[in-house]
Amino acid sequence: MISQVTFIAKNEKCTSLQPKRYLINTDDKHLALSKGYQLLMKDKHCDLYKALPVKFLDVHDV
Repeated sequence: MISQVTFIAKNEKCTSLQPKRYLINTDDKHLALSKGYQLLMKDKHCDLYKALPVKFLDVHDV
């Protein structure tokens, strides 16, 4: 199972910040959020984002 962590701008009127989505290979939402925040910290505007609830995605073998 893959976790999708999505970060959006704290200010709803801000259109210059695009949503950031990270796919993390875990089924623990707390671990996914912490890893997502670690990845977001690489962005210089990381303090302008807030996290949405973690979404779980099923991956099927092809």
